[in-house]
Amino acid sequence: KLQMLSPTMNQVKVKLINKEGKRINFKAKEIKAYAFEAQIWNKKEKRNIEEWVFYTKKTVERPPIPFAGNDILMQQEVRGNINLYNYYIETRTSQNMEHIVYLEKESVLYEINKSNYRKVLKGLMGDYPVVYHKIGTKGYTYKFLNKTIKEYNQQSSKQGDIMITVDTD
Repeated sequence: KLQMLSPTMNQVKVKLINKEGKRINFKAKEIKAYAFEAQIWNKKEKRNIEEWVFYTKKTVERPPIPFAGNDILMQQEVRGNINLYNYYIETRTSQNMEHIVYLEKESVLYEINKSNYRKVLKGLMGDYPVVYHKIGTKGYTYKFLNKTIKEYNQQSSKQGDIMITVDTD
């Protein structure tokens, strides 16, 4: 069984409890990725649904907690040609935690926020004009980042599909 910690601690270590109740701890540097099923509130359906939550090892400049290493496990929210990650850092402010969103394409991480999302997305999505030209329009603002990334991934994966029919006569 996975023992959930805080958003920042989930990035630094993984705690498991086996059937005998023994705790097993792993540091982020020891794990490439992990995933678990969780009850997530679905706004559309207005109920909790089972969803997989993925964490993937990444190297960051600022560790999520003081004295932690720079190799962390980042929550991967969208997977595809462009990946979207959530990263949390403990702060000493009234907010207690800073939330940073990263996009990854071709193994390069890009920090994205409300002020730079158009520039970053246009730089990453120029190869698919259908999505590129929608960036910044209604339904394709920073608020709808997940939707935009998912649409790009769907479009870009369609482009690479090939079907071959072989005549066996």
